Amino acid sequence: MADSHFAISNQSDIEQLKENSKNQNTLKETQTWLKVWQHWTTEKEINHKIEQYEHKIKELVDKILQEFYAKI
Repeated sequence: MADSHFAISNQSDIEQLKENSKNQNTLKETQTWLKVWQHWTTEKEINHKIEQYEHKIKELVDKILQEFYAKI
């Protein structure tokens, strides 16, 4: 049988590839936009922690996010 053109990988190799593939620019951009969100919600006196909103007020959260997007 001929040698394979594909490298043999184990789980450790796969995890290392995943770790190396994290884009630092994406992480920085996410942090930047989270800071903008927090500043904007503080100014509007809105709780910036969306995950703490109850499910029943999803429409309110959607409206807040739409306003944020439109103004930013």
